[in-house]
Amino acid sequence: MGGGGAHSFYLADALARHPDVQIHVLTSSAKNMPPEEKIRNKNLFIHRIDFGHSMALPYEPAIQKGLQLCKDICPHLLHAQHTGGSLIGLHLKASFHLPLLVTLHKTPIKWDKKIVERAPLYSYMKLLSQLNIIDLFIAGSQAFRRELQKIGVPEERIRFIYHGVPIRTLERLAYGKKKVLSVVQKLRLERNDNLIVCPARIDDRKQLDVFIKAAGLSRKELPDKTFKFLITGSTKTKAEVDYKNHLESMSRSSGVHDCLRFDTFDFEEIPALYRLAKVCVLPSSREGLGLVLLESLAVKTPVVVSKGMGVTEVVKTDERHGLFFLDGDYVDLKRQLVKIFTNKELVSRLRKTGHNRVKKHFDADMMANNYLKVYKEMIQ
Repeated sequence: MGGGGAHSFYLADALARHPDVQIHVLTSSAKNMPPEEKIRNKNLFIHRIDFGHSMALPYEPAIQKGLQLCKDICPHLLHAQHTGGSLIGLHLKASFHLPLLVTLHKTPIKWDKKIVERAPLYSYMKLLSQLNIIDLFIAGSQAFRRELQKIGVPEERIRFIYHGVPIRTLERLAYGKKKVLSVVQKLRLERNDNLIVCPARIDDRKQLDVFIKAAGLSRKELPDKTFKFLITGSTKTKAEVDYKNHLESMSRSSGVHDCLRFDTFDFEEIPALYRLAKVCVLPSSREGLGLVLLESLAVKTPVVVSKGMGVTEVVKTDERHGLFFLDGDYVDLKRQLVKIFTNKELVSRLRKTGHNRVKKHFDADMMANNYLKVYKEMIQ
């Protein structure tokens, strides 16, 4: 139930490959997608509904749909994703007395002891931690685990399972001719273009100004290279629009306005986008894990990251699984980008060892098997 984005999709898809498991996903409506869908050749059912709210009760339509599904399919267990899913799950748990586990996804850019007093999201998470009606909390990284503990969730109510990605599926999509052509045409990529991708929301917590300044310096230091810089994010709020305007102004002063683009891509285009890129950059100083890094490494595209919370669980060793730069230091980020374009031996090693790390620790099938163990434990 609820949000979780790519992680929820990857988990449900991997679980549904098990012949003795049936998965029903209650999620929000999506443009051009049917309200009810049975995924071909899998025990996976998608139920889409507008999660809007009435004055009486937030998420009322989704709760109503969930109640009806529980009566119709008699599930053995409820798994809620993040805060919206948690609210729905609490209602269903109270009505049907089913085991309930919750996976939380967000992490703040700045943590302190007062965060539950100033941030509504973490105030809500604190509330969830006090409710014994939730049987287990799932932490998708050690960073999430530590935050759950700091909020007040007892250790015995936390299970640690790394988020994972479907490597074979991402590889297949990365080389699909239609998807590759779609990305190439959308970005108007030429044969000699060097694409650098920053897969981040238009949010000042992602430190996109660091990426743009480093882009300008990289272009100056490597004048023989033709660059295209891409930020994959859209604006939804006034704050995001204002920040994007600030970034566009900065791109002009940094000398990359003519080769910087803001754009979004369909879910199935993302693997091809990463494969076409020379490098994936994540400049934020704090992440829960960095699922975009796993997706990039899965298709053997090197990553450059700020050495901060969460991402160091993916990029464990500098110059082996990826490249680190000092948090907020755009000059150091430029240095690492220059290495990508001047050291072929390093790039070859990063492609191989980064990919192997994802296969060993972050495969979606491994994630699904670990979840199944927890599910069976809760049901029994």
